[in-house]
Amino acid sequence: MNELQYSKVNSENKKILDMKVANKTVELYLDGMSYKEAFTKAKELVKKIEIVDDDIN
Repeated sequence: MNELQYSKVNSENKKILDMKVANKTVELYLDGMSYKEAFTKAKELVKKIEIVDDDIN
C-alpha cells in the first residue's frame, strides 16, 4: 500500500494532505475528510492524471 508522506498546515490554517501516490505527489485540502477518505480521493485523482498523461502522449 502507498504510504502517507506527511500532512502540514498552510498559511490559512487549513489542513493540507500531501501524499505520494504512484510516484506523484497529491495535495488535498482536508475539508472535513478523514485521512482514509482523502487517500482514496488522491488515488482517484492520480488515475485521472494518468489518463490525461496518456492522452497527451
